[in-house]
Amino acid sequence: MVAFIGMYLVGCNFGIKSCKSVDLLTFDSIHYLKSFLIFPQQISPILGVGWSLEHEVIFYFLAGIVLMIGVSSRVKVLLSILIALFIAGILVHVVIPEIIGVQIWDYHLLSLFHAQFLVGVVIFMLQDRIAAFNYRVLILAALLSFVGVCGIYQYFFGMKALGEPDAAGFAGIMRVLGFGLASAFLISGLIAAERQGSFSRGAVLWSACVSALVLIGNASYGLYLSHSITYGVIGKLYGMVGVPNLLLFPALAMAVLSAVLVAVLWHLLVEQPFLKWIHTPSNRLGPEYAVSILSSGRGADWARWKKGWHPLHRVRP
Repeated sequence: MVAFIGMYLVGCNFGIKSCKSVDLLTFDSIHYLKSFLIFPQQISPILGVGWSLEHEVIFYFLAGIVLMIGVSSRVKVLLSILIALFIAGILVHVVIPEIIGVQIWDYHLLSLFHAQFLVGVVIFMLQDRIAAFNYRVLILAALLSFVGVCGIYQYFFGMKALGEPDAAGFAGIMRVLGFGLASAFLISGLIAAERQGSFSRGAVLWSACVSALVLIGNASYGLYLSHSITYGVIGKLYGMVGVPNLLLFPALAMAVLSAVLVAVLWHLLVEQPFLKWIHTPSNRLGPEYAVSILSSGRGADWARWKKGWHPLHRVRP
């Protein structure tokens, strides 16, 4: 979470000037404060793409609590919680709105988007089995699923609804399950391809391409949060100089490359140094935390803590 929070906060401040729903003469300070704190809202935050973070912080909170539980089946506990929340979410956000016509605001606590986090947890649990599948078939299934879901969604509900900060009704359940399934195929295919050595070929050009994709992947959340800002700046520059029709495609390619470059630079110059500082042994929790673990009777965690581990970092020095 630390990896993207900085970019989000910067984006909120840029978003004040670019967000069409904000009038600087009658600026809504409460809306800004909620956006800045990633507080669940019924409307989009100042930085529009930040709506997904409102759902993610709930998952991160749940995962953090579960990781602190002194049981070996933490992942299964998290899976059970997500299943329960999703089932309750179907009742609150699908059954009640469609039958009774009442929308219930629950601050995303029973959001249908829990289904997509659920998919991620299931893939994590089954990754060893997934590695044996034909990755080409899985990736093809992902592409066909994305195309199919987009077509069905456009036909029945319209693609504009995909930008809403919450999902409800039949459109909502189609949104989270359809794209969740497509994403599951894609991630599973990439896992299988990696486990089968498809990304470790010896060709220099191939290795360079894979390394570049890994770097972009590491910077992907910064890219997600900053691309609209970069596009806005590039768009204003294009408007000042004028772009002829013949150069529209190169101009679009330049805008995409600029967005990627900004995100990669943020990752290399801000995220990486900060995360490296966070994960240094001297900046981890001190002996007082170890004492609390010992006093709680969690001997296994205490033994691992003495070797440089604790449950908030999940890494060894």
